[in-house]
Amino acid sequence: MNQKAIVSFALASCAAVAHGAGFGLYEMSARGNAMGGALVGKAADASANYYNPATLTSLTGTWFTVSASLMNPRCDTKVDGRHGQKMNAGWFIIPGVYASQELGRGFFLGVGAYADFGLGTKYKRDWPLNFDTTETTIEAYTVNPNIAYKATDRLSVAAGLRSTAITFDQRKTISAGNADMPQLGKLGTVNAHIRGEDYCSIGYNFGVKYDIMTNLSVGVTYRSRIKTNIKGRTRTSYSVADSVYGRMAAATIRQTARASEGTTSAKLHLPQSITFGANWDPWETFHVGADLTWTEWSSVPVAYFNTPRGPNPVWLKWHDTLRIGVGFCYDVTDSLSAMLGYAYDFDPSHDNLGSTMLPPGDRHIFSTGLGYRIGSWDFAVNYSVIYQVSDARDINSGARSYPYGRTYHFDTAKSFAHCIGLGATYHF
Repeated sequence: MNQKAIVSFALASCAAVAHGAGFGLYEMSARGNAMGGALVGKAADASANYYNPATLTSLTGTWFTVSASLMNPRCDTKVDGRHGQKMNAGWFIIPGVYASQELGRGFFLGVGAYADFGLGTKYKRDWPLNFDTTETTIEAYTVNPNIAYKATDRLSVAAGLRSTAITFDQRKTISAGNADMPQLGKLGTVNAHIRGEDYCSIGYNFGVKYDIMTNLSVGVTYRSRIKTNIKGRTRTSYSVADSVYGRMAAATIRQTARASEGTTSAKLHLPQSITFGANWDPWETFHVGADLTWTEWSSVPVAYFNTPRGPNPVWLKWHDTLRIGVGFCYDVTDSLSAMLGYAYDFDPSHDNLGSTMLPPGDRHIFSTGLGYRIGSWDFAVNYSVIYQVSDARDINSGARSYPYGRTYHFDTAKSFAHCIGLGATYHF
């Protein structure tokens, strides 16, 4: 299989439903979504296991939180300035399950299970860039146990392990000419289905929280790199043009398909990140939060893969990015809260390298939500719209000869995603 057939496998592994920096996901809870993720200095519920496990020390007793975010990414596309098609991958579920238990003597135990990397894109099978992808899905799930300790009345610290499982699935249509014989490009196609998994890759995380005043706290969360060992397989099928020349080329096309089929593997790193945050309660019923996340997407400038056709270097050249978020919460009554949030997410991809798996462009995330408390229950609902700034990238077919090996100009517009989050918390 040619190099472009493996590019998306590389990107999938080094990151991770689209509309986050790279493939990063931040929709870990409905209340967190509504607050722009600004919960690093103050726990809202047991989802503190993700935002900052050091804030678990403020959750006395036992807490359980369940959350689900539904996301629908879509955009309009153009290829070489011509009107293309709408990319609509459908709805994806981003789950989150969390628990926290006070142990005594200042110790707290927590665990979170969530999807912190993911991607979903889908195009028509006959679109001009079908050699890059027609459908791609990445699902990454992390189980994260944490231990938190209240060192002083103001200082809390935490540490945890992260076990991440990744599944990558992609379909694409590759012209036979995009392999080694460009003159055969119009005589048949090779359809590729690539699937790879890594069920257990281990990393770690730390958290710190410090109460500057009773109504003002700051926090830091660090997540380490995670080494992945992706193992998968490429399966192929082929079709031949209904012509004399197509039938004559059938043997070569069949040979191309067979040579492209087999075991595919890669060893890559998921990036490390640091999140800084602060939460302030200017008065009893009004709460403000802010956070800043740095992610080291540059940790994999180039990746080398073992493919059926031998080693293939895939150049990514992503750069480190920032994500900035703010959130506001107003307690309308003792039971009802209204929330607003905003985040700006920078695109890490290189200006001259890209893949249609991930439409390029920085992202604005506008969120709103409601929280309702009754007894030991706390419910939350949010709606977010993620607007992606229009941008363009060059997509290369990977072949060495014109006309079938060439660079295409890929533009996106009206790129956005709807996100609906629901959450429930029980504590006693």
